[in-house]
Amino acid sequence: MKIVVPLFALIFILSCWSTAVESQGWSGHHGISIIVHVNDAITGKPLDDAIVFGKISGIPNLHKKIRYTDKDGKCELSWVMKKGDVRILVEKAFYFVKRLSLHFDEPGEYVVNVSLYPLPPEDEIPNATIVGQVTYVLLRMPVKGIVVEAYPIQAYPEFFNKVECFTPVGFATKTGENGKFILSVYCPGTVKLVNGSVVYDYSQPTRFIVETTLGLGIGTVNVYPGDTAHVNIILIAPPGLVM
Repeated sequence: MKIVVPLFALIFILSCWSTAVESQGWSGHHGISIIVHVNDAITGKPLDDAIVFGKISGIPNLHKKIRYTDKDGKCELSWVMKKGDVRILVEKAFYFVKRLSLHFDEPGEYVVNVSLYPLPPEDEIPNATIVGQVTYVLLRMPVKGIVVEAYPIQAYPEFFNKVECFTPVGFATKTGENGKFILSVYCPGTVKLVNGSVVYDYSQPTRFIVETTLGLGIGTVNVYPGDTAHVNIILIAPPGLVM
């Protein structure tokens, strides 16, 4: 009798096998184990709860790792592999993002030290405004009293995003009688780190996701510091279902 294993089941089995192998401590002998230490670049103190992403270059996301540093600023990434290239991204709230590309020629345990620079105070990050209107798709009638949220697109979970700093704070408001809304936001995409110093690039926009309750309406917009950006959102469900 021929047995057919669904693709999703095969991926799940392989993922469980990889986890089991690493839990047995094999990665340090037959694979690559990376001990990541994260600290504050100014004070030198270890940073807990920093998010560390790891990915083998050229390999599907099945081998992507996400870890959080402990109170000592430490976490471990490991793969069952003999050699290869690994990409690491480290981020923590209100710090600049750090990206690393590493090459390993043989299995073993390696230590990587990462220093993150803190962002300037929030009141020093340039501000901007997002305005728009929420309407229902069929009648294009304004939707009153629905929550609208805006988030700067961050590095998570991708490695190629241009935003250099991690600011997890979102912005929210409710639409008025005519379905219109106004959001005051700040622009982390304007803030850069050059040779350890903070630089403001006012020609660089920050891309925002703007969405309504439950994500039933969503839009994106580029926001420049000191400017007013416009984005209209069309709901794909009747207003009664989301109010």
